Amino acid sequence: MAWIIVDLDDTLLITSAIYQKARLEFAQLIEELKLGNSAETINLLNEIDWINRKKLDVAKERLAISMYDTYCELVKRAATDPDLSIREKCFDIMQKVFTHRYRLVWAARKVLTECKNMGHRMVLYTRGDRELQERKIKDAKLEEFFEHICIVPHKNEAQLLNILLELAIEPEDAWMIGDEVLTDVLPGLNLGMNVIRVWGYHEYEPAALPKSDRLYNVKSLVHILPILEKLDFSTNQDQITKITRQIPTYNKY
Repeated sequence: MAWIIVDLDDTLLITSAIYQKARLEFAQLIEELKLGNSAETINLLNEIDWINRKKLDVAKERLAISMYDTYCELVKRAATDPDLSIREKCFDIMQKVFTHRYRLVWAARKVLTECKNMGHRMVLYTRGDRELQERKIKDAKLEEFFEHICIVPHKNEAQLLNILLELAIEPEDAWMIGDEVLTDVLPGLNLGMNVIRVWGYHEYEPAALPKSDRLYNVKSLVHILPILEKLDFSTNQDQITKITRQIPTYNKY
């Protein structure tokens, strides 16, 4: 038995694709305004959104603000005056993200069921607007799989440590499963946990993937099962490394 702490967005639920659809709709609007092509607009939007992420983190309106900031930057480059109605259009695009009915990734229910059947104890760990995250969890009927559900405004090493301490979990007996390097992978590794990074549903990752014997990089959520099935959690790290060499992994970056 092990404790498994599982991320929600782009690990269990398809999320980035919905945000990418919103980005593409915004880029099409920019093309119609003759301010830039789609590829350049999305690249600029990603850069600006990464900056805004440091200030706004998971604020519901962050992407809409980043869209409008991108529009203002393109207007400035074109030496024209901004149209204030574009701000409302950016928020209209973002509203579709809020009202979307999110779907589980392929085989998510099978993976969670098998983990539960193996006797693992699971924690759902997600950040974001509480109302939106609670609706996603309820719509996907995920409550039945998790002993604890943690919705936080920020995901970082301190927040993850709080979960370990509150549940009296030893880091070496726990697994962090998620998609983001900065919020899932690095905090887990820094605390001494084993980490499985699932990259196949993630649209954009600006941070480099670290190297570690405790890190396994897989494409799909279903690929975590061979790792968890073959591991004896009392084995040492050399035995774990030997076992996981037999399991196919996939590198994207």
